[in-house]
Amino acid sequence: MYHGDIRLGDTIDIKFCTVATTGAPTTLAGTPSVAAYPGNSTTEITAGITLTVDFDSRTGMHNVRVVASSGNGYATATNYTLVITAGTVGGTSVVGYCIGSFSVENRSAVMPTTAGRTLDVSATGEAGVDWANVGGPTTSVNLSGTTISTSQAVASVSGAVGSVTGNVGGNVNGSVASVTAGVNVAQISGDSTAADNLETLLDDTAGPVPWMGILDQGTAQSATGNDIVLRAANSHANDTLIGATIMVLGSTQGYWQAALISDHVNATDTVTVTGNAGYVTPSGTITYKIFATAASSGGSGLDAAGVRAAIGMSTANMDTQLSGIQSDTNDIQTRLPAALVSGRIDASVGAMAANVLTATAINADAITAAKVAADVTTEIQSGLATAANLATVDTVVNAILVDTGTTLQGVVDTIQADTDDIQARLPAVLVGGRMASDVGSISTDATAADNLEAALDGTGGVTITAGLTGNVTGNLSGSVGSVTGAVGSVTTVSDKTGYRLSATGVDDILDEPITEPSGVFAWAGATLRNIVAYVGAKASNRQTETATTYTLRNRANSADIATSTNSDDGTTTVKGSDA
Repeated sequence: MYHGDIRLGDTIDIKFCTVATTGAPTTLAGTPSVAAYPGNSTTEITAGITLTVDFDSRTGMHNVRVVASSGNGYATATNYTLVITAGTVGGTSVVGYCIGSFSVENRSAVMPTTAGRTLDVSATGEAGVDWANVGGPTTSVNLSGTTISTSQAVASVSGAVGSVTGNVGGNVNGSVASVTAGVNVAQISGDSTAADNLETLLDDTAGPVPWMGILDQGTAQSATGNDIVLRAANSHANDTLIGATIMVLGSTQGYWQAALISDHVNATDTVTVTGNAGYVTPSGTITYKIFATAASSGGSGLDAAGVRAAIGMSTANMDTQLSGIQSDTNDIQTRLPAALVSGRIDASVGAMAANVLTATAINADAITAAKVAADVTTEIQSGLATAANLATVDTVVNAILVDTGTTLQGVVDTIQADTDDIQARLPAVLVGGRMASDVGSISTDATAADNLEAALDGTGGVTITAGLTGNVTGNLSGSVGSVTGAVGSVTTVSDKTGYRLSATGVDDILDEPITEPSGVFAWAGATLRNIVAYVGAKASNRQTETATTYTLRNRANSADIATSTNSDDGTTTVKGSDA
């Protein structure tokens, strides 16, 4: 079967089918291969040929892809036949079976420059013309009967033009009798920026026009008294428009007025103007232009901002600064005494920081007897005991010391007896800094003490009938009623006879999720989970098999889990191990 004429370098796919003697589609086996024979030549071409057996897992349907490039040995003006050079079908050789044929640039004399393009031919047989690919493009052609669409661009016209009804994007050298429609001047003397600047000036586009000295222009939001609220999009820093001249036109008035800007608040887009005599607040639609004003030739030549900088003022409003100074002065006055005392500030020390008065801070002779006033001595003595008080104390102490035992001595004797009794109850010495004692009974129960000793020194077991809330680190024999808390770990269970999982435990194991395998398990380290997962994948995932290859895909069909090599010698089909 002929499959068409292609260009040199194109790729062509040809499909064919192999069947058994029964007519059923059958795999092409026996390491099959295909070659291309050019024309009447016996020289085979195998380069650039790819055979896919059982294409798309369709048994008996195969695909041959040929990359017909010169590098693979193909040439123009040549016919090619594809022939099976190795392979069997149902054990029978099919070598020499012709699959199909094609040609490379060997049929039509007309071939498109770009592959896949078609020639546009009208209903009456005329071919379309590509003006960019016309032979002899510099030859003069009289197109007296041809109309050029206004949507097409004409590079230049050297002769007379009867009329132009559309736009001319390029230059016109020569005279133009008349222009009936609008003219868009894209350049002035070849300069598009100049044309744009002229447009901005003449159409009152909002914003600055620096080359005309216009700082800003546009439509004001409102005007009240001498305040004008400029357009919202102006972005001049605060006070930068002070000293500039504003030209303002109110549609109600119908005339322009000039005024000097004396204040500028950028946050509200507001300027305050000093109008000339007869200045009228504009109304209606208010158009404005703000011009930069040069400094005066007389005086200092400073504008308002320059004057403020020269005298050190931070803001334009002196009243604001003076008010701040007055507020600070009033605050200072509230912190000072109403009047001086003997030329000094009379102040009371309410507190002193710690360690202010030290031996180093006080001069050695700063405090002497001569410098301490008599009233200071009297003040100190008033807080001390008098001689009479001291005599009374002496009498009482003497009475205590001569007491023969009816009071104090009896108390001392009792204390001594109690102390002796305590010593008799305590060990003679400490052991390791602790008192060593023998617990003979627990809650008057000697057996309980013995059982506790056996449990603690490891010489015997202990029977616990009450609840146990602590840790058990030794052996536990007998039954355990219940465990209400968490068990940290059990290190050794020597006898597991009779152990089995509960139904719930079995369910927990069977309900545990199994992850889809990404590859084949290895027997050396295989677990039941590995084997079950792989069997599950084999039972539910997509599988493909050709005469040479078996493939197990993952559930998403985005990657291979395993592949194996198949072989068929016509008698026995062998599937290799998954890998």
